[in-house]
Amino acid sequence: MRIKGNSSSFIDLLVTPNLITSTVKALQHIQYNIDAYDTLLLNFPEELEEKIGELASEQISLREFLQYIERRELIPQPITSWVYTAKPILEALKGLSPYLKIDCYGSLEMEASSMDVSLAFAQLTLRTIITNKVDHDAWKETATRSLQINSERLREDSKRIQSKTCGASTCITGMSPSRLRKSLEESGASVRVIYVEKPYHFTPLAILERKLMLCPLSDREIEKLVLEHVDYVRNYVYLFRNRDRAHYEWALDKVPWPKLGLERREVSLLDNLIREP
Repeated sequence: MRIKGNSSSFIDLLVTPNLITSTVKALQHIQYNIDAYDTLLLNFPEELEEKIGELASEQISLREFLQYIERRELIPQPITSWVYTAKPILEALKGLSPYLKIDCYGSLEMEASSMDVSLAFAQLTLRTIITNKVDHDAWKETATRSLQINSERLREDSKRIQSKTCGASTCITGMSPSRLRKSLEESGASVRVIYVEKPYHFTPLAILERKLMLCPLSDREIEKLVLEHVDYVRNYVYLFRNRDRAHYEWALDKVPWPKLGLERREVSLLDNLIREP
């Protein structure tokens, strides 16, 4: 347990996959360890910081907050994908704000770039489903562009986190935290990585990007992962009502080890617990 107010910077990176269940686990960690932190850093665009403060202090409702960011286009449209995992955090701000300073360290520009590459992947996926052919060069080019955007985001995120960290902070971040940790440690901060999901199984598209980051892939390797991604989208994302159900059903079917610690009947309950915005 860290002591609040320590003059040296200490950062817990909470590695949180893009699932509601993972966001809730991250919040449970923060709430349980709330006395250990001074600041909560959210991976939301900095442009939201003022309205986040108003939402936390109940000056505006969650509905008014969402209407505001949609009207001002502070999150790339449509905002439903962002709201899906952000909503549990937004609903928890009222209870967290008396104990923590809440800051945002993201960038609207980076959110827009990430949305653009997500749309490019979606178009490639649809083209692959329709033609039953894999355009290896197009997939490689789009995945490489995604990696470049992620590298730029990492540099910007690191600078903003460093500027907003004082004492003990907890920071919600996406997967692959090793480079962010290294960058923050080079600035003199003490950093600990905490995975809220153990185990977490990367989807085929995420595996494709991670492998391309390490070394060049042959067309055969790219095609194998692309077809696995297409299977994931067609037989899970399209079939189930929400992102969490699709992910866990896929993991139960495709990843025999290590086990999730969930049974299929428990996963099926996610349809009743979670509704897409």
